[in-house]
Amino acid sequence: MKKKFLPFILSGVLALAGCIQQQGFDYKELNKELNGLTMPIDRKNTKITMLTESTNTNLNDTMFMNRLREITGLNIELISVNLANIKPKLQSMIASKQLPDISQCFLDDFDIYELAKNNTLVPIDEYLDIMPNFKKLYADTPENTRMFTEYQQYDGHLYQIKAYGYARKINHCFMYRKDIFEKNGIKPWTNTEEFYQNLKRLKEIYPASYPMSAKLQMELTNYLGAQWGLRDTNFYYNWDTLKWQYGKTSEPMRDMMNFLRKLYQEQLLDKNFLTNTPSDWTAQMTTEESSFVTLDWVDRMDMFNDDMQKSNPEYEMTVGYPIGPERRYRSMDRINSSYSYLVSNNKNKELSLKLMDFLISEKGAELATLGVEGESFRFRDDMSVEYLGFDIKAELNIKNLEKKYGLFIAGTTIRFDPRCAYFQYTPKTEEAQKFVVENDLLLPNYYRTRVPPENLEEFNQIQSDLDKEFSKIFVRYVVSGENPETVWTEWLRKAQSLHVDTYEQILNDKVSIPVPCT
Repeated sequence: MKKKFLPFILSGVLALAGCIQQQGFDYKELNKELNGLTMPIDRKNTKITMLTESTNTNLNDTMFMNRLREITGLNIELISVNLANIKPKLQSMIASKQLPDISQCFLDDFDIYELAKNNTLVPIDEYLDIMPNFKKLYADTPENTRMFTEYQQYDGHLYQIKAYGYARKINHCFMYRKDIFEKNGIKPWTNTEEFYQNLKRLKEIYPASYPMSAKLQMELTNYLGAQWGLRDTNFYYNWDTLKWQYGKTSEPMRDMMNFLRKLYQEQLLDKNFLTNTPSDWTAQMTTEESSFVTLDWVDRMDMFNDDMQKSNPEYEMTVGYPIGPERRYRSMDRINSSYSYLVSNNKNKELSLKLMDFLISEKGAELATLGVEGESFRFRDDMSVEYLGFDIKAELNIKNLEKKYGLFIAGTTIRFDPRCAYFQYTPKTEEAQKFVVENDLLLPNYYRTRVPPENLEEFNQIQSDLDKEFSKIFVRYVVSGENPETVWTEWLRKAQSLHVDTYEQILNDKVSIPVPCT
């Protein structure tokens, strides 16, 4: 029987090879650049599911996805969910035991720990032999080996694949309507009090407005926290006492909450800032006389300006100063803490790991962020990259490249090619990069604080319990109008009952002082 089917199998393989050559593939040349990983990964068209954050629902039909399937031999299917819903979606999939093969991770350490403990996730460090590109980037590069300790779990294993090469000087910042400020003779703020006075003045001029809006929901506390000295809102090192504290019971957190409460109570901050979807927030920022200041991704300036200047040529969003006692923005790490990926411990795990290894390779980064030469980009004479199909430079950004070609999909872009659009700054993004450097507005970057594996289970459980309670406290303190002194006192008492003392003792007994990255 085997002999009978052998010619059919061979003819099928040859036909596939011929088809690939017709598509312009040269596997022999490609494989030379993959450090030992071999394409195609699979010849059976095995289905691999991947969960990704995106508002685009047609990503499976893009140029990038079609080419990725052709290169790998895998039938890759993306599950796209918008930012507001992706964490609940992921949790629902976990509860129903329908976790995709690969998931963009929106879980905290304790949730990952629970999945790892239940053998739901693949321990990445045990499969380095089939992931030569991941091994080269992280295990064999001295400055990157810290990733294995900074993100290890309770059992000493690594269950996350971290994204790499996203680091700009600044990626999230305050931005404001320059046209509105100039029209009304308002000088942009340089500190917290001036920021507050700016918003008050805007409210006087535009009484129906909420001068500041946001879409980051509770993530806003993380971005603002850095400006109040909380580089991590959980692990706060008090340089005055030389001790670790839980950040959400610290005075810097309370000071930041007091400031947000004041803005909210005076209707200077959008009443829906904790529930805004991206579309809600966009409507606020692009509706005349609605909102004028926000904190978000720096590229939004170009998106807003490009969209609005067609109907309002005066509209201009520009970069602003950070606030808080620090008056500095958080620095970015080349090992991206915000983007990580989980691989399910199922029958497809080795195929999934090899797919991730391709995506984190230099060639994978090229495909995910540049695309296909002649279709989505071309090389100029100086070997810089020009993307095709964008006549207006302001429209060239990673969101529009996702729509047009499927590039920069969050769930598949694990590494950025340094030649890509993300580092081809428009005048506005270039202005923001220079602004933070020339005005010394960046905090030093510190290695990620890690608790020893033997303490991690207890530590993560306490942190999870504290974080869940803090979300309720934040709403009561900032939004509800309750007496803040009463709420804070109750919070400190509740934190004690949830063993915050044990949490802080583990930090102070087991974790050294913060060390800046070089």
